[in-house]
This record gives sequence, C-alpha cells and structure tokens, in this order.
Amino acid sequence: MNIDSLNKWLTLGANLGVLIGIFVVVVEISQNTRTQNLSSVQAVLGMSAEINISTASNPAFIDAVIAMNNQEELTPAQISVIDSTLMAIFAAHWQIFQLRQENSITDDLWYAYERRNIENVNNPYFKKWWDENKYKFGDSFREYLDNLSAS
Repeated sequence: MNIDSLNKWLTLGANLGVLIGIFVVVVEISQNTRTQNLSSVQAVLGMSAEINISTASNPAFIDAVIAMNNQEELTPAQISVIDSTLMAIFAAHWQIFQLRQENSITDDLWYAYERRNIENVNNPYFKKWWDENKYKFGDSFREYLDNLSAS
C-alpha cells in the first residue's frame, strides 16, 4: 500500500467522522428542541392553573364577576380586582402568543388558548378593558387580538 492509497483511506475515514459528527449534532439539537418545547408546555399549563386557582379562590374576584355578569355597576374595589386579574390573563396570553411565534408550543395548546382568547375578546367587559389597556402589550399581539375580535 502506498502513501496515496493510505491518504485516500484516511480522507475517507475523516469524511465519515465528520458525517457522523454532524448526525450526532442533529440528534442532540432535536432532543434539545423537544425538551425546550416540553418545558414551555409545562410552564404554560402551570401558569394557566395558577391563574385559575387564584381567581377561583378569590372571593373579591368572584363577587366582581357576579356583579359584572348581572350588569351591575362595579365598585372601585371590584374594578381593581377585575383589572389586575385581566392584566394577568392577557399577559399570560401574550406569553403564549410569543411562544407560538417561536414554535415552542404544540398546535393543540395554541388552539385551546386561541379559543379562550376568542371568548375573552367577545365578552363586553373584557373587550372594553382590552381597548383601554392594549397599549401595554406588543404590537403583534395587539394586532392578533384586534383581528380576532373583528372576526
């Protein structure tokens, strides 16, 4: 075996090593992406559960919602409770919207939140609140919710 033949075999081996290295990197990136997506889903579901639990266990919020649903005039304290809760809800939706923009959450989770957004923007009080507070959110999210309420 001469030097040229040896060089060809060494080059072939080096090229195979590079290809195997690229394959390993692709597999690692794929696993990392899956792990990141799972973490995002867990964070979103945890945030949603936390909001639901805190609102359901808050008597002031429940009284305010009852008054709102009965179309009663809300007291300043009730308005404050509703405002802070809506800010938390819409901030959560904004975070989920950002995760969707980055393809970090599943389609199922996104559609579930989109249905909740539709409910929110069709509620007259929520819509009024959104119109008064949407400037606090990012442009793309504002456009998304405004288009959702228009449809």
